[in-house]
Amino acid sequence: MAYAHYNVDETPLTTLVDTSGGSVIYIGQALPGTSTAASLWRIQQINTATGVQIAFANGSPTFQAAWDNRLTYSYT
Repeated sequence: MAYAHYNVDETPLTTLVDTSGGSVIYIGQALPGTSTAASLWRIQQINTATGVQIAFANGSPTFQAAWDNRLTYSYT
């Protein structure tokens, strides 16, 4: 599987935030105009239930996840 890599220091990214899960917050970033169904998002999960834990979808900080599927990934 190929992963997209972007120079985030120079590329403005779209950021989406989902706070509907109570103590679990999801933050997704992708290039502007990227479909939320495309596997081109970097998604973080922030869990505040037992202190603050920050993890990435499928354990990877690369742009390889679909925002629409954020609840189905494993986060490490």
